[in-house]
Amino acid sequence: MSTVTQIEQLAGGLSNEVAELEKLLHRLPDVIAKKRAQLSKLQEVAKIMSEGSDTDDDILQSLMGLSAAPSRVSAARKMRGPNLPARVMTLLNAAGQRGMELRGILGKLEEATGGEVNRSHLTTTLKRLLDRGKIERIGDRFHVA
Repeated sequence: MSTVTQIEQLAGGLSNEVAELEKLLHRLPDVIAKKRAQLSKLQEVAKIMSEGSDTDDDILQSLMGLSAAPSRVSAARKMRGPNLPARVMTLLNAAGQRGMELRGILGKLEEATGGEVNRSHLTTTLKRLLDRGKIERIGDRFHVA
């Protein structure tokens, strides 16, 4: 193999690497924004946990905005609670890496709201969150992407 051929192969490999690095560079702001959002959620969870909630259910209810004490945010929004996608995301964030099954999500939502949650609305919400890349489905479990 001649030196010119070796140099051409190296140049081809380098140009491919440069193209891949440029793709990564364009995705980097999205990755940073996602990591900042995760950090923000984690800080919210830490704050709620440090406020003295003793059980996981208390923490979950606090996260979902359903605790007995009204929060300042919900008072500013005319006492409307979080919408279904926000509640689902909160549940999945609280579940962590293990994720949750559809039945578990449905059960926790019904338990937290004290009423029945329409299964069709929940499956539609999960499908939309999947389509938007906010969550992912591995087997029967849903996880935050």
